[in-house]
Formats: sequence, structure tokens, C-alpha cells
Amino acid sequence: MLPFVDALRSYRASLLMSQVQLHSPDRIAEASRCLQFLDTDPNCFERSNAYGHFTGSSLIVDDEARRTLLVHHKKYGKWVQAGGHCDGIKDPFFTAWEEAYQETGLKDIRPIDPWVIADINVEPVPAYRDVPEHLHFDIRYVFRASSNAPIAVSDESNDVIWVAVTDLRDYTDEKPLIRLVEHHFGRGSTAR
Repeated sequence: MLPFVDALRSYRASLLMSQVQLHSPDRIAEASRCLQFLDTDPNCFERSNAYGHFTGSSLIVDDEARRTLLVHHKKYGKWVQAGGHCDGIKDPFFTAWEEAYQETGLKDIRPIDPWVIADINVEPVPAYRDVPEHLHFDIRYVFRASSNAPIAVSDESNDVIWVAVTDLRDYTDEKPLIRLVEHHFGRGSTAR
């Protein structure tokens, strides 16, 4: 098991050392921002932290069918990857894997590269009910499952569907999600 701080450092180093210019300075800045947040805020994994908190997300893929699983989130009203709050758990990988099961109903989900970060997205979350605007430091991992396996909609979602990678942009224009899918399936893979 790779401790989270080491996984973050490794992710940032891989961006700095990449010979392929797929990574903008923004990606490196987000990784540095996560490291600083982890280092300076002892409550960075707590949902009660009004500034922000770490979350864990899972891109669930079926490589043979070239599909990815999307969840239509009730609160946000849009298609996203499965994921959720760490709620005190200091391992976003565990959170991502657990949320993948809870939000999709799948019974067999396997990490492609355990504890290795595929992507990071630091994003402001708008105020909702009594929760003020805050930041999600979303740590993203890739998992594999069969698109033939039964799926189920959780209480947090309106729907769960498998989508062909080439159809992804019919469901979302969210750049961080497109970037995550293209990280796994290859640059330009979401284009028709």
C-alpha cells in the first residue's frame, strides 16, 4: 500500500517528468496545492472543513467494450464518475473504491493500479442548503468492471449507465471528466 502523501508526490513527479506535453502547468499546480493542503490542514479529510476537503473518485471502465460508467448525480444534476467524501478516512483510494460499489451496485470492481493516482481535480463546490461554497480536492483512480454485470441506482443518483467512450461528450462537457477518460483510453479517444 502506497501512503497517500507518497502517491501524491509520485503523481506530481510524473507530471514534472513527462516527456509528452499532455500536462498543463495547471495539473502540476493542482498536485502541489493538494500536497500543501495535506501538509498544512489537519482537518483536510473532514467534510466539516469549511475551506475544503479531500474526496475520492473512481473512473470505472470496461476496456474490451471501450465503455465507462457514469452516475447522474441528484445534487449536481449532471453525469459524473462515482465518488464521494473521505469523511475522516485518510485514504482517498479506499473512498473511491467504496463509493464505486455503493453508487453503482456492481459486485466486482478491480483497481487497475492500486493507490496510483490517475488524475486530480481541485474544484469549487457551490453552496447547497446549509453548506457554504467550498473546495473539493478530488483524487481520481481507475477501476475495471464488466459492462455486462448488473448495475443499480443508489439514493444519491438519478441514474447509472455505461457509455461508449466515443459517446461521452453527448453526456458531459466537463473538462476534468473528459481529461480523466482520455487519460485512460488515450488522447482524443472521446472524439467521434
